[in-house]
Amino acid sequence: MLDEYIEVTQPKVVHVGHDEWRVVWGDCPRCKDKNPAEVYAHDIRQLHGYLASKNIRMMIWCDHLLESARGPSFAPPKWNAPAGTRIAGALSPEQVKAWIPKDILLMNWTWDYPTDQAGEENERLLSELGFEQIYGNLRSRVPNYAARSRGRGVIGGAPSAWLSTTEFNFGKDVIGGFIG
Repeated sequence: MLDEYIEVTQPKVVHVGHDEWRVVWGDCPRCKDKNPAEVYAHDIRQLHGYLASKNIRMMIWCDHLLESARGPSFAPPKWNAPAGTRIAGALSPEQVKAWIPKDILLMNWTWDYPTDQAGEENERLLSELGFEQIYGNLRSRVPNYAARSRGRGVIGGAPSAWLSTTEFNFGKDVIGGFIG
């Protein structure tokens, strides 16, 4: 699939997502005895190596690199699930340092999550770990934006629209934030 996408679009950067990696751990017979952080990092490195071999920069959502966003190691799910259900959490900062290539561009939707102060801490940690980042899901209100946008590693922002791309939807739901 990547080859076809690359052939058609000839991109300089490819966003591979990796934010929806909230898997119930222990169900898959192939990986149930493996460390989920290692499985996640292996997949990231494999995709990164492939894209780098084609001189394409990789981009991902940052939340699984932040324990503040996804919790450490294993966490119970935030939905009604059977007792004992475990969800793979984020990599620890030490694992991120050791396993994740620092030339991956991060889309950071945690710039105000779960609070403005915590969002600034998320942003600072990602910068200290050596990543460049873009404020994902950017809105017109970014607390302390003037100072934060000059911070090491922050290179911009991108608004998002999680809705059907119709003139009506954009007009009623997101145009104010996009213009802001």
